[in-house]
Formats: sequence, C-alpha cells, structure tokens
Amino acid sequence: MKSKDRDLPRATVTENHQRLITKSLVLNNPRVSLVENTDNSQQFLTLPDFKSVLSRASAWGFACKSEDDGNCQILPQQQNQRWKLQSKEDRWLLLVGDVAQISLHPDEAIAFLQRRFFSLRRSKS
Repeated sequence: MKSKDRDLPRATVTENHQRLITKSLVLNNPRVSLVENTDNSQQFLTLPDFKSVLSRASAWGFACKSEDDGNCQILPQQQNQRWKLQSKEDRWLLLVGDVAQISLHPDEAIAFLQRRFFSLRRSKS
C-alpha cells in the first residue's frame, strides 16, 4: 500500500446516508411499501403475497380449494353467503353469486377476509 493511499480520508456512511440507501433499495422492490406514520416517522411494510392470503384465510377458518388450473378459491364460512375469492394471476377476484365484482391486491383480499371474520365473530357473540 502506498503512503498516499493511507493519508486519504476514508468514506464514512452516516446513519442518514444508510437510511437513504436502504430507502432507495427498498422502494425499488414492488413487494414493499413505505408508510408514513402520524408522528411523521416512516416504516417499510412488505406486501402480502399469494401464500400469505391462503394461510390467513385458512387460519381464520375459511375453506380454501385448489382448482385443476392452479388457481385457488377461498369460500365463506357460512354456506348461505354467496361470495368467494378466486385467485387470478397475482390478484384475487371477488365474486358474488358467481359475478365478478372487483379485483383485489393480496393486502386488500386479507383486509376483506379479516372484516368478514370479525363481523362473523361479533354476530355469534
């Protein structure tokens, strides 16, 4: 090593620089979103994927069926309800009475299932 190289100051990465680097890398990932909290702090949240929708649905007691074409269906807990969620590529299609209503991202599908789950629990108690 030459003496010139030893005399050069080393680059230091401050905590702010590290946050900016991390933020830049993370925001380029489509599975991650940056959320601003009410106190102006920020946090990174990973978006749920296909498997996490199925695992949450199953944990909440919804029936999950796999079809021959590789798509899945999530059915309501009560037989008299007419909705179902059907996977379509990376989205979930909400069908009511076998009529498509809306295409949901995985996080929206989880929110829909969570609302159905807790409303059913409230009605039973």
